[in-house]
Amino acid sequence: MICRFLRSFIPTSLLVYEVALLQALNSIPLPRDFPFHSAALRFGQDHDKFEYGLVIEVPMKDITFTEDNVNNRYRAHVSVLALFKNQKGEIVERFSHDLPLYPAADKLEQLRRGNFIQTFHVNLAPGRYTLDSIVMDREAQKASARRSAVVVLPRPPGVGISSMALIRRVEPQGGEGDPQDPFHFQGGKVVPTLEESITASAAGELSYYFVVYTSNAGGKPQLTMQFSKDGTAVGQASPELPAPDKDGVIPYVASLPLANFTPGNYEVRTIVKQGSSVAEERTAFSVHP
Repeated sequence: MICRFLRSFIPTSLLVYEVALLQALNSIPLPRDFPFHSAALRFGQDHDKFEYGLVIEVPMKDITFTEDNVNNRYRAHVSVLALFKNQKGEIVERFSHDLPLYPAADKLEQLRRGNFIQTFHVNLAPGRYTLDSIVMDREAQKASARRSAVVVLPRPPGVGISSMALIRRVEPQGGEGDPQDPFHFQGGKVVPTLEESITASAAGELSYYFVVYTSNAGGKPQLTMQFSKDGTAVGQASPELPAPDKDGVIPYVASLPLANFTPGNYEVRTIVKQGSSVAEERTAFSVHP
């Protein structure tokens, strides 16, 4: 059955580690042995298709680490696979990554406190898609899968804004970077997080990332960020946007002191105006003690 499935829908060769992942995706019900996050974040337009950033995030505390006493190390092995299917059930995009890990004993706790985050870049034509994503813990032979809908709509004329992503960290990126990567900007490479729960702190920053797509008319775009807590407005900011690049694109990182956010449920509404056109995007997160 698996071979017929692959011949029907995947025109390229299959990697060895992907076979078990595809088998698990065919399970009914889907396996759910541990939690993870996956999402397709919307970005700009590339000719007749639209750019999306696929994010898969796995808390490493739920992954099995096997002790190697001889070498004073541990080992873990994580594999991920994501499929975009059209309305006919045909696979139009496939992404995967295989990551064996061999941390030293003194690095184990630090690694377990972190998250494994994998991003991919995909261009999709307007339409309805199904996103199947799966993560396998190969040391424990456990897996978890998610299935979600992705609707790609044409962008209206005028100014535009991407999905907003909370930032796990920003990594320096040498050279010009990958121009096709929507998480690349002049300051480096954004590593997004899909976790929406943040620990309150008197230090540090809350940062999120989005991209503004300007139009050829309407003058300089204006940015407004509105904040609400538990449904009540608590603040507003209107920082000046940087100048767009040669393609009219403005990648933007907004950072705010975490000390400003007491425990509660928050929403950030980001509004961009350029002439008579307006675009907005929202994201939500919670702060806990």
